This record gives sequence, C-alpha cells and structure tokens, in this order.
Amino acid sequence: MNALAIDLNRTFGSHAKFRVGNKSQIFYIWYSLYAWGIPALIVGACLVIDLCDCTNLHLNYGNDGLCWLSSGNVNLFAFGVPLAALLFLNAILFTDTVVGIRLTKKAAEKALKERPALAKAKEELSLYIKLSGVMGFTWILAFVCEYANIPELWYIFTAINSLQGVFILLAFGFNKRIIAMWKEKLGVRPDDVTSSTADTKSTNTGNTMVKK
Repeated sequence: MNALAIDLNRTFGSHAKFRVGNKSQIFYIWYSLYAWGIPALIVGACLVIDLCDCTNLHLNYGNDGLCWLSSGNVNLFAFGVPLAALLFLNAILFTDTVVGIRLTKKAAEKALKERPALAKAKEELSLYIKLSGVMGFTWILAFVCEYANIPELWYIFTAINSLQGVFILLAFGFNKRIIAMWKEKLGVRPDDVTSSTADTKSTNTGNTMVKK
C-alpha cells in the first residue's frame, strides 16, 4: 500500500512533473524491490530471532491457538511500529496528493465550463475516499480493535481488508470511462444503439404509412 501511495503521489502530487518517455517498467521494478524487500527483511529478522537461541526474545508465533505473534511486545515492534510508520508516511503522501489534485482541478476549471459547487464537492469527496482506501487507511482500524478489545470489530476489520481488492475493482474498474472502453472492445457502442433505435422507429413509421 505504501508503494502504491508513493506512485500516486509521484503522478498526482503537488510536486509532480510531466515526464517524457516511458519509464513505468523501471519504476515497477523499483516498487517491487521495495514492496517485497522491506517486508522480507523484517520477516527474516523475526525468523532468525525466533529460531536461534542467541537472544532472550521469543516471538511465540502460532501459539495459544493464535496464528499470529502472540507476544505483545514483539507484535508491537515487529508489526505495530512498521505499520504505524507506513500509515504516517501514507498520510503525508495522501495530503500532498490531494493538494496536487486540487491544484490540477482549479487549473482545469479555468478552461472548462463552471460546474455546480455541490457536484464538484461530491466528486472530490468520492475520489478522496477511494484514494484513502487504496493507500491503506483501513488498517487504522487494527489499532482501534487492539485497544478497544471488542471482538466484533475484528470481524469488521478482517472483512474490510480481505475485500480491499474488490473495493478497488468497484471504485476504479466500474467507472464510466472503463465501462465505455469495455463496450467499445466488445463492439457495443452508444452510436450503434442510437442508430438501431432510430432505424426501428423509421421502419415502424414507414409501415404505418404504407398500411394507411
């Protein structure tokens, strides 16, 4: 989620610049190394600590009927602290991305017809909610669940984060532009529908006139 937040900020942030050339593959490699490498280092360090007898730390992974880090302090430092750091960084990136999007929208509004303020506010709010979900802010609920100690909240948290891919699909894969692209790919075009409807009406009118 942090790699995606970085990419979104690089593209839409307030300091984003127009880039000539296609470097998406290079950035994808760097993002992959970052997104897989950092967690691998953390998990590898935890694995060494758990398996060796060189320290007094015990992760107690998978004990007490819990498929997780059952040691409170280890759970805090191996998972809670990195997660909190990423959420804090994502919050900064999210803020800068929102600023960049607003600056772009203001520049575009000067050249386009003025839209109602309420419609613009709804559109922006919807976009920011989608971005917050993509950037992983639903994980804030994990800290709420931990300190609230309400079992039902864990079910909600697990369901929301398990279905994050579905939410992203619904938010970004079912917008008007994507639907129009799929219709064009499948050969279903609005012009064809309009033309077919007009031809049907014309045929019906002609048949009526002939009968008369």
